[in-house]
Amino acid sequence: MNRVFVSTAAAIYVAVFVAFLFLERAGLGIAHFYYLAIALVALVLGPAWGAGGGVLATTLYALGVFLNHTVPSSEVFTISTPIRLVNYVAIGAMLGWFAAHYREANAERVLAQRDMVTGLPNTRAFEIAIDRRLAVGEPFGLLVGDLDSLRFDQDRDEALRRVAETLAGALEPESDLARVGAEEFAVLTPCESVEQAGGSRPGSSAISARAARWPRSAGRPSRVRVRTR
Repeated sequence: MNRVFVSTAAAIYVAVFVAFLFLERAGLGIAHFYYLAIALVALVLGPAWGAGGGVLATTLYALGVFLNHTVPSSEVFTISTPIRLVNYVAIGAMLGWFAAHYREANAERVLAQRDMVTGLPNTRAFEIAIDRRLAVGEPFGLLVGDLDSLRFDQDRDEALRRVAETLAGALEPESDLARVGAEEFAVLTPCESVEQAGGSRPGSSAISARAARWPRSAGRPSRVRVRTR
């Protein structure tokens, strides 16, 4: 996606420059379209590149003025050129800063909702998933499983990661899996009715089948309880 944006920005720079050469007349303002290219560069590459995009736009504008004989070349040497430079650079730098700040904040938000050991959503993210399903109003099953008699002859974190990967492989794509305790995992799985959620324990059969195949060896659980809530 970044390559698409950068390629589009380059195409805009070229298109605006060519249009300025052949179509620009005094007061027409074709050079304002450089803002589009500056914005794309800033959003993708950050404030430094955004400011650099502003400098490039100003350079292309000045070159266009010299090459387009319908625009007085003396205009380059007026106060309007430094003002244009400041505007281009400021827009590029500010858009780049806001974009970078947003990406950083979004990354921190994602990390805050992830379990650092297994990479699964944590309790906070699981609560958000519950609220989202409640807002939709469709019935769903809530499964809570805890791991008993874990043998930690090997690394505990590695054992938990194995369990998380196995559980994730047993669930449908529309289900939500999270680690909600030290050795507890929870699942939200869709169902067709409230009766099904309370009686048939949707998704529990698949999880139990996977759990039954876990050997009693190092780093693997010897028993998994799954209950519907």
